[in-house]
Amino acid sequence: MARLRRSIDAYGITTRTLEVLRVADVTPGMRRVTMGGPQLAAHIAPNGNPVAAFRSDGFDDAIEVVLDRPDQPGTDRPTQGRGVVRWPRDGAHILSRAYTVRRWDAEAGEIDVDVVRRVGGPGTAWVQRVRPGDEIQIVGPKASAGHPEGVAWTLAAGDETALPAIGRWLEEWPEGARGRVFVEIGEDSHRQDLPIPEGVELTWLSRRGAAPGTAPLLLDAIRSAEWWDGTPYVWVAGEAAALASIRRWLRNDAGLPRDCVEVSRYWRRSASEGESDRGAQTRGRSGTLGQPGVWGPDAANGRLEAIYRKADIFPGFALRVAATIGLADALADGPRTARQIAERLGIDRAGAPKLLRYLESIGIVKARPGGAVEAGAADGTETTGTSDAAPGMVAYTLTELGRELEDERIAEALGLSNPDVVKEIGGMLSLAPAVAGKRSDDDVEHWFSAPFSDGAKHHPGILAEKVAQEAEQASYNAGSLAADPVFEGDSYVIVGGTGGIEYATALVEVYEDMLVVVMVSEYEQDEKQRSGSHPRIVFVDDPVEAVKAVFTHSMLTTGEPSKPDAIFFTNLSSPNDDESLAMVLGSAASTLAEGGHLLLLEDVLDPTAATGCDYEADLVEFSLGGGGIRTDDEFLAVFQQAGLRLRGRHAIGWGRTLFELEHVKKPDRSEEPDQTADA
Repeated sequence: MARLRRSIDAYGITTRTLEVLRVADVTPGMRRVTMGGPQLAAHIAPNGNPVAAFRSDGFDDAIEVVLDRPDQPGTDRPTQGRGVVRWPRDGAHILSRAYTVRRWDAEAGEIDVDVVRRVGGPGTAWVQRVRPGDEIQIVGPKASAGHPEGVAWTLAAGDETALPAIGRWLEEWPEGARGRVFVEIGEDSHRQDLPIPEGVELTWLSRRGAAPGTAPLLLDAIRSAEWWDGTPYVWVAGEAAALASIRRWLRNDAGLPRDCVEVSRYWRRSASEGESDRGAQTRGRSGTLGQPGVWGPDAANGRLEAIYRKADIFPGFALRVAATIGLADALADGPRTARQIAERLGIDRAGAPKLLRYLESIGIVKARPGGAVEAGAADGTETTGTSDAAPGMVAYTLTELGRELEDERIAEALGLSNPDVVKEIGGMLSLAPAVAGKRSDDDVEHWFSAPFSDGAKHHPGILAEKVAQEAEQASYNAGSLAADPVFEGDSYVIVGGTGGIEYATALVEVYEDMLVVVMVSEYEQDEKQRSGSHPRIVFVDDPVEAVKAVFTHSMLTTGEPSKPDAIFFTNLSSPNDDESLAMVLGSAASTLAEGGHLLLLEDVLDPTAATGCDYEADLVEFSLGGGGIRTDDEFLAVFQQAGLRLRGRHAIGWGRTLFELEHVKKPDRSEEPDQTADA
């Protein structure tokens, strides 16, 4: 997914318990809960982990309020980790609701969250009963993003769940920026007295009592608005189904670039639940996608059925195919037959009904005789059908679960063109030969029809997306890394690993006298060009050239040769087995200046808190490169093998660990006294 034109500052995720100070109704449709307490300040959690001071710098920052499910027993609560929050493994008794930080007053030690008052859902029930003096556990925020950059103007739109973010945005709106703002509310009495900065137009859209999520007010307002000259940045938040049509119009009709469109699902209208809290989430075990049709000859045997279910990989793959072809877009206007879906998506007419039948069996789509929207019908009118319609006339719609594919971010995350998905598939294909000790391409080809390791090289689009994705992920940690005092006093730094350009840029912004040499691969040339030039960033292709660049620059600027003060690597662990990683680290450390240090930013597997997803990721990395995601003890063993001593650990970003290492000098035997005994 393309990076948005908003600078983001990510920081470690924290959890803390606050006291409710006040509860007040802003309007008949919105209740404000003010919280505070000593845990807003930096402190040490009961388990000994540090909790950073609360911060919220962005208008749409969110916290999660941790709630208990009344129908599920359990007492375990989320706990503080190193830069992350550890949720109970068996957390069926816990759910959370995400709310915008409407106000953060550091001096007064108070935060406000505004919650829509609406019938239905545990979040709504909580806000109805909350009282001053109650204790509330919160999680986050985990990042803050600023006002859009590099655009001519801003269009913001949202329903009442987005009103807290829009209200704070208008209060913090940068001087001189132009904008159009549309806010959908249930009725006129729900209007709020918001500031309107110069250059901004605010329009209230009232549903006049209609149920939320049922009126196309935001879409109509955006389509009919006067669009000023220049490229705008569009920020929209609200109900999921309503946003799907808005997102399509912005991309397809308005033709906006992807990095100028930010559409955030704050809630989903459901037939069974009226919950409207932003980003409603339930913590705990998730259910299966659906029921497969045949599990073998002894399906009545519960244990046999369970093992077949564990072994079945096809449901997830079929779901990913649905996301890849854009099935949700084809069904956006209403029910469609398999033939209509095939024509709209340009897929095989014989394969479409087969895929749809299977997706129905796992609960992603549902079928009904007839009732398909006429192809090309702009008004969404339906044809009539009969219960005995021909099989070819069966019409399909998305189920409640399948509608998750309407969220573009979810569809892209599941799609087979996502580099992470390609990597996961490669890991699965490589797992058997890797475990069997047969890791070469010839061995993989023996086990499977073709070596996977070369597959991505034939798809430059996937490689480009992979590099962009790595750069985006690095941007979340770069600010936290540069702010860490570990680089203080360093003049020459070499950076290597994924997203290195982002880290280098962040370092030179903080340290005015630092030269950073970045090792870039042949696939990162576009990212290098995008980043532009900087007088204190040098790009090279390999480690030897990196050391030479430091030597040359020091000679030109000081007249004295110098070695690097620090070498920083990121994501070096996973693609290397122990022997290879030790060799790389040891070789790098030998090139450092006297007193220099080696820095390694990695994910560390914590067996006491790891989930199945963590172990799956470890297997994928092991299968592809032989390293996997190491535990702390495994890292320490590699460091010892490389002749390195650990100076310290630093928590960076969302639970990543920065290892600071130094080279252990071997004693000079020539200087030792002669221990030979006198004859």
